Formats: sequence, C-alpha cells, structure tokens
Amino acid sequence: MSVVVIDTHAIIWYFLQSKKLSAPALAAIDNAELVYVAAISVVKIIYLQENVILKSIL
Repeated sequence: MSVVVIDTHAIIWYFLQSKKLSAPALAAIDNAELVYVAAISVVKIIYLQENVILKSIL
C-alpha cells in the first residue's frame, strides 16, 4: 500500500494544478492509496484564506 504525506504547499499546488508541483510529486499523490494531510496544513490554509492571501487564487 502506498501512502503519501503532503504539506501545505503541495496541497495548494495540487488543487490549483500548479506547475510548481513536480511531476514525480504529482504522480506520487495521484497513485497513492492513502494521502495524509498534516493537521497544521489545514490550519495554515484556513489562516491564509481568511487573511486574503489566498482569496485571489482560490
């Protein structure tokens, strides 16, 4: 079973389909059976969104 743990940048880049996410990282996420997201990453994304930093791109 393949498991991947992704951080804040990887989550944002993945969902925005950004070219900043490398091809191997994208493949690892796409092919993983389980993808874990650190709880702090969720908190960071909420913080960034609430503070306008991400509003222009989400």
